[in-house]
Amino acid sequence: MLKNLLEKNESEGLDFKECYHKNKAEMIHDILCLANSKIEGSRWLVFGVTDNKEIKGIKNDENRKTQAMIIDMLRNSNINILPTLKLITEKHNGEEVDMLVIRNLPEKPYYLLKDKTDNIVKKRTVRAGVVYTRNGDTNTPMDGCTDDKKVENMFRERFGIDKSPMVRIREYLDDIDNWNYDDDSGSYYYKPFPEFTINQVREGDVSLREYSEPWVKMFPDPKGFLYDLELKYFNTTLKKERLISCDGGRYQTIQPKLKYIEAKDENGCYWFYYFINQSIEIALTKLIEGKYSYRDYRLFRYIFSFHDTHEIAENNFQKEVRDRENVFPYFFAPNGQGEHIYYLDRERQGCYK
Repeated sequence: MLKNLLEKNESEGLDFKECYHKNKAEMIHDILCLANSKIEGSRWLVFGVTDNKEIKGIKNDENRKTQAMIIDMLRNSNINILPTLKLITEKHNGEEVDMLVIRNLPEKPYYLLKDKTDNIVKKRTVRAGVVYTRNGDTNTPMDGCTDDKKVENMFRERFGIDKSPMVRIREYLDDIDNWNYDDDSGSYYYKPFPEFTINQVREGDVSLREYSEPWVKMFPDPKGFLYDLELKYFNTTLKKERLISCDGGRYQTIQPKLKYIEAKDENGCYWFYYFINQSIEIALTKLIEGKYSYRDYRLFRYIFSFHDTHEIAENNFQKEVRDRENVFPYFFAPNGQGEHIYYLDRERQGCYK
């Protein structure tokens, strides 16, 4: 990582220091300025490198600090929100260089709640309630303050005002406790921003249809039903999903993805049901299941497989077929025989017809 940083010039997200600060107020000021900067990605405060990128190292620096010491220093300075940071050390030509990585999170602005004064070397004070940031490779002076527009942009980022409605609703779905459910209409709204809703689509008197995918028949009550859901921002439909209700309504999930892979030696195909990690489908299922204390989300993870991307899923399924061909599949559908065979898992090898 150090090699990549040395190829760059100081900027809003990168600051080189020949050594650690003697004055704690100055170090806090540098961290605040970087944490509040308007750039994408992490910010870097590099110790042991001069402004012209000559490596001096900090092996013998008497002011050198550990990650724990830096966190304690910030916490004891009454910072409003503790930034997420990590201290990394790399060696270059026998010299050690410390790199403080400050993660970019929508928590800005960072500022102190009380003045922080340090009289070492010279009196320096980071003022309470003042927002510091960087302009190019230059910090806001300690006796100054960033302009109103930059402060406004920080708060807009914190509250997600500039994010698209689709990005916002995806984030809000994880905040399960703040969704209100109306049993009569089968709809949800997000209490902090009630313009975001999840509505069950009703066409006339018909709000559900029968659903008979093989995995539904694993339950004691083999009947399944399908509902259409709309994720909406005011009157705009952001996304449509299908909700599957199983076992007399005792288990519900968003419809999983389905992948068919033809069998080599049988006149049929393997059926794989899966979800993509961190997807909106998983978040919706957690929200719906989380509203019912007697339901267990672990069942959701027991029935389906989970993968980071569709490409990874397909590769895993192809391998599964190669490894298990002529042994047993998870789901197998022989053509022309009028029946399905469903295998539950490798250990139990349960068979349903």
